[in-house]
Amino acid sequence: MRRFLAPSHSLAIALLVALLVRAGSAAAQEPVFPPVNPDQMLPVELNGFGDPDNNTVASMKWFKGSLYVGTLRSTHCVFAATLSNRLGISIYPPPRIDCEADPRDLALAAEIWRFTPSDSSWDLVFRSPEDLPIAFSPLGVPTKFTARDIGFPSMEIHVERDGTEALYAGATSPAAVFATIFRALGSAPPPRILRTVDGDSFAPVPQDPGTFLGNLGGPLPGTAAVPTGFVRLVSLNGNLAALLRTTAGGALLYSSQPASGNNAWAIASPSPEELPLSQMARFNGALYLGVNAQGPATGYEIVKTDLAGAPPFSFVSVLARDEVLQRNRITSLTEHRGRLYVGSSWPSEIIRIETDDTWEIVVGQPAAGLDGDVLPLSGIPAGFGNSLNALFTTMQSHDGSLYAGTMDTSILALFFPQLAPLFQHELGFDMLRTEEGVYWHPVTRNGLGSFLHYGVQSLESTPAGLFAGTSAGINGAQVWIKGPLPPAATGPAAPFRLEAASELITDSADDVILSWEPVPDAVVYHVYRSTVTPILEALLSSAAGPGPPGSLPGLLDFDGMPMLCDNVPALCAFLDVIVNETGQPGPFAWIGATTDPFYVEPQPTSLQSMYFVRAQRADGTLSGPSNIVGGASSAAPVTFPAVDDELISLLEQDELGGALRALTFVRRAGYSMSGGNFPAATRQLELAEALVEARRGIDFTEEEADDLCLWIYRLRRNVQLVEWSLISDTSLY
Repeated sequence: MRRFLAPSHSLAIALLVALLVRAGSAAAQEPVFPPVNPDQMLPVELNGFGDPDNNTVASMKWFKGSLYVGTLRSTHCVFAATLSNRLGISIYPPPRIDCEADPRDLALAAEIWRFTPSDSSWDLVFRSPEDLPIAFSPLGVPTKFTARDIGFPSMEIHVERDGTEALYAGATSPAAVFATIFRALGSAPPPRILRTVDGDSFAPVPQDPGTFLGNLGGPLPGTAAVPTGFVRLVSLNGNLAALLRTTAGGALLYSSQPASGNNAWAIASPSPEELPLSQMARFNGALYLGVNAQGPATGYEIVKTDLAGAPPFSFVSVLARDEVLQRNRITSLTEHRGRLYVGSSWPSEIIRIETDDTWEIVVGQPAAGLDGDVLPLSGIPAGFGNSLNALFTTMQSHDGSLYAGTMDTSILALFFPQLAPLFQHELGFDMLRTEEGVYWHPVTRNGLGSFLHYGVQSLESTPAGLFAGTSAGINGAQVWIKGPLPPAATGPAAPFRLEAASELITDSADDVILSWEPVPDAVVYHVYRSTVTPILEALLSSAAGPGPPGSLPGLLDFDGMPMLCDNVPALCAFLDVIVNETGQPGPFAWIGATTDPFYVEPQPTSLQSMYFVRAQRADGTLSGPSNIVGGASSAAPVTFPAVDDELISLLEQDELGGALRALTFVRRAGYSMSGGNFPAATRQLELAEALVEARRGIDFTEEEADDLCLWIYRLRRNVQLVEWSLISDTSLY
């Protein structure tokens, strides 16, 4: 491997590095559970506003200089009671969770709190009334009551026709929790929408019996779907759109005069049975909506509508089910830098949609698209290598970065003491951020140190900073803030743009090739790895004790089960996916040090492991972590023909001088590299990237410039890999 050291200095530097590595290796080789909060997020509420039953911060919205927070209460108890009603069997109370013996005794009154950053104060501004009778004496006298609103999962600001700016909050009713009781009574309470114009007083919009909103306690017109709650609100083109959760899926409601309630609201979508909606977001002048999967391996769908004109509205398919087979459910949608980012569940992946409705995978598994295989831009697998990151609960664009929060189901291991040690380092939600969707930086891997907080349920970008609200197992929910000030620098800069070479261009399919931008004052780099093991292998080795590396019990030897696989092929296919594609990451651990801006090792398991790098100064101080990567990368290789194609596609759209000049630089770089002149090739690619940047907004849109600069930069990195003899030059042609 070629090193960037002058021969006269190499011996002295090597001795210094050896001393630094020896001095720091004892600490560095210990398992590392961070990155622990490199963004310096600070708690502003840690105990459910004084009530542990407030265990989910379901929604947040910045309004009139304050943060408004809606809670969900006793979520696990509510889920168990709801599921009992749907299945017709009792699974309440759930094991190992502290619930009232009788669900009618649960304290379910949801709350709305206000946080004022100027004095760091919290005020309770609304608490649901508890006026719905759910138990009666033999004479029919009510003896127990429950809350009218058991959660506030959505908030939105809407400017009304007269210019009034109002905050709306969508509520969940207790209809599903006490379905049997309300069925016997002959009616269920309809879910409500609250409104405030001053932030002090909240009142429900009118829902008189016999009107559209007043009748939401029963099935929607023409369907058997019973509404349970308003889970999303979005203001669009003068309308307030509301995603209504029902027993059959989501339905879209809308109103141009939402404050009037009653018949001022109407249904905008087909029946939930026909189009079961799950999420929605405003993007590109339209409303983009997720459509639930309809069965095993049917995939989700994305449709859009502009709510223009009069109903029935048209819903245009943006992403069809057959393009995303095995993707289960859309769980979050948000716009970032002119693109719509879409988070899904199990596998927990992120895709993004362009303004022309083309799409690409950002994080996740390769997929079969209409024009061939679609490979993830980041090269990072689903769940960031952790199969127990079940879904991306929420995403938010803030200060130039996209933040993504997960629901980490590692907490379920606490129910099985024999397995708990295997997942201890993974307890707590994950949160990551990226600027361009390719380089992802961990904010936390362990719930910001609160391991019982398994999910980031809501994120809100505000002038005061980014707020994050959590879901907890048995504790009250938390609210954290990332303020506007950058973290204080205490060491060298973190290595920049860590990359793992694509497995499609490495000379050995078993090698992981890492590279990064050199840090000016770094004398050595420390490399850390979270080894990802096939999950059944990890579980079985944990249960059975140590065994030969890579071994699995005979029961997973599919060749030894020909009769089973012949008769139940789907079962063997499912087990094969579980064994070979689902991974359990270990804790990050130090694996080596190098003076080069690259590092190579054999791939430790059949799955991508996760890596980050830290820089060390001569005085021994360490930088924060770089971005993380999965190695070897599953991203498409960036080659000279690939960049050529990108630029030529722009030329075909329009004869742009910038694209033609950039193409000339790229082709000159290819000629230089083919002749072994690596400095000249690198210089030509730098000129191409600088040209695209200079023509941003002139010859190239912001999104086109972002993509081209990234492609050219990654090609330049691959040229360096050829120069360092880490990949062959033929792999780039």
